Amino acid sequence: MSTNTSTGDAPVRLSAVGDLVASIPPLLGFHPTDSVVILVVDADSDRLTRALRADLPELVDDMRPLAERLTETIGPTDRALVIMICDGTATDTSLPRESEMDVLSEVFTTAGILIIASLWARSTLHRAPCRRYGNPAECFAVADSDSSVLAAESTLRGRVVHASAKAAARSLNPVEPPEVLAEREKRLSAATDELRQHLSSSTLVREINSTLTEAITAAENGNPPEADSLITIVAALDIGIVRDTAAQLALGDTAHGARVLWEHLTRTIPGPLRAHPAALLALSAYLKGDGPLARVALDIALNTNPNTTLAVLLRHALDNGIHPTTIAKALAATTEPSHA
Repeated sequence: MSTNTSTGDAPVRLSAVGDLVASIPPLLGFHPTDSVVILVVDADSDRLTRALRADLPELVDDMRPLAERLTETIGPTDRALVIMICDGTATDTSLPRESEMDVLSEVFTTAGILIIASLWARSTLHRAPCRRYGNPAECFAVADSDSSVLAAESTLRGRVVHASAKAAARSLNPVEPPEVLAEREKRLSAATDELRQHLSSSTLVREINSTLTEAITAAENGNPPEADSLITIVAALDIGIVRDTAAQLALGDTAHGARVLWEHLTRTIPGPLRAHPAALLALSAYLKGDGPLARVALDIALNTNPNTTLAVLLRHALDNGIHPTTIAKALAATTEPSHA
């Protein structure tokens, strides 16, 4: 599994070793384990712009293809801070995963990517030990991630740091009883079939778009859609023209309400149609610089339906480090949604 997280519109300067490791949980949205984390630094501004994470391979031989994949998402003018996060015995002369770090360094050097620091940390928890590869005798302690600059920014943006990647994914799981979800899935299937019989009705599409924008306004005010509206909206998201409108609502004055609505729907919708609100949630989150939530929602969408077009395109954007503003400009260049 890999993670590519943008810091959004506010790149942050970091310097001390303990602060670097402490910046990882707010960036990823969880405390990683058995991971290699790459903090990508813009060479011109010397600012942290995004974080990449991947599971550490069990075999050293598998490190090279992983390192090669990581280089594909880092620009030739970017620089990298590499952190291995794993258990193991650290001494004044050696550190865990040294062979893997040597392979990664070789691959990055061949690709022309400058590694400005390579670190090992037992974990990202406060006071966990961390050391530098190449100078293992010097020991540091991880700073308190809850008190970091990035944690403060995350709190202001409403982000939550979870104990693990699995905990982050569980935060969007449906919480209602199975029988309630099963009945809702039946109603969704019937509503989708009914809508598909009337796709040629422009009046119906306008009515659906109106219901959608009303639901977004209500969600922004803390009022989730009632059962009938919820069924109508989610069933309608299976229609391409409605999804196009829904995606554009991630911009402008409707952006916050749209994100709230998509998050609510992701938590309450069972079955294959869950992929659409999850993909829209990923889009809304990434446009606001919340890479952790975007990645969790994107995984839900693709695990539910690997062929969800928006999710496939968004994964490509995240994996290639495309900045949220670039996506927003492309979205704004399309036809403006109808609010009739």
